[in-house]
Amino acid sequence: MRCHDTLILLLFAFNSCGNVAVPSPNLAAAEAPVRDKVESRRSAVLASPTAETWSDYARVLDVHGFSEDAEKAYLAAVELDASKAFDNLHLAGVVTLQIDLERARAHLVRALTLRKDYMATYLHLATIEERLGRFEKAREQYALVASRWKSGHALLGLGRAALRAGDAEGAISYLIEAQQLEPRHQGIYEALARAFARVGKPAESRAAAKRAGTLADTPWFVDPLAEKINDEDARAMTRFRHAYALLKEGQYTEAIKEFEAALQVQPGYILPRYQLARAFALVGRVDDAYKQLGRILEKDSNNPEALEARARLFLAQKKWTEAERDLRALLKVAPDHPWARAQVGK
Repeated sequence: MRCHDTLILLLFAFNSCGNVAVPSPNLAAAEAPVRDKVESRRSAVLASPTAETWSDYARVLDVHGFSEDAEKAYLAAVELDASKAFDNLHLAGVVTLQIDLERARAHLVRALTLRKDYMATYLHLATIEERLGRFEKAREQYALVASRWKSGHALLGLGRAALRAGDAEGAISYLIEAQQLEPRHQGIYEALARAFARVGKPAESRAAAKRAGTLADTPWFVDPLAEKINDEDARAMTRFRHAYALLKEGQYTEAIKEFEAALQVQPGYILPRYQLARAFALVGRVDDAYKQLGRILEKDSNNPEALEARARLFLAQKKWTEAERDLRALLKVAPDHPWARAQVGK
């Protein structure tokens, strides 16, 4: 049997060349653009199971949160191309941080046998050791990074280690240096607040705590390899998440800007468009809300959330004919919908 025998591969979802099953994530809850991209990359692996197709598949799985499947795909790519083995092992370790710290550590340690000059690998290992409570090993990793590269994150780790050891003065020294390198890192100011309190400097402690309160928590550190997987789609997803957070906090105008910017890049997403419509309605831009709900219903005429939301808007504006149309369409999709039944029954 040839390795690219498509019929056999499709029937059994199996890579007979490397004897590795091709992961098939549950896409039932995925948006259509995500589903299309995942299925396309998976089909590419099935048709031609190379390191490149496996790695491409791993990255799209990684971006969209299918972490266990992404780990398997990265490791499959490792076995097929030694020249990219470090990259894929490192990324396997990073994605596995969300699943199993010990397994993530094993992937990263293995990556370091192939390349010893990549700071992010050491920093990931240091944070793993710290999260596992192996503080001395974590301190050693942070010290190694700090001795080779300028890193506010490593200095923050050393500051936390000094605090645990009871050396608040030493912690302050590390943390002030870290602050100079990463002036907007919330964690540095939180640690400084604790350190100043321990050495009897309440004013400085309060100032550091106040500064921490003005900052959102920042990413732990820049990992250039991990950044590479943040393609256009991933950046749009990041903006969607930010928009959801703004909407939840009542910052509707800012949320609208974020939703609109992300939807310009990825217009096929339905749930963010629904939330954009909701935000428009909340600020009184009803015509814009209608427009967004209409775009959803052009793609999916039976979308219950959009039908209900538009019916509610029509009712609020006393557009009875239009409201009844959407209510009856909603009841065809969801016959037991209590709110729709109650409105039609009035």
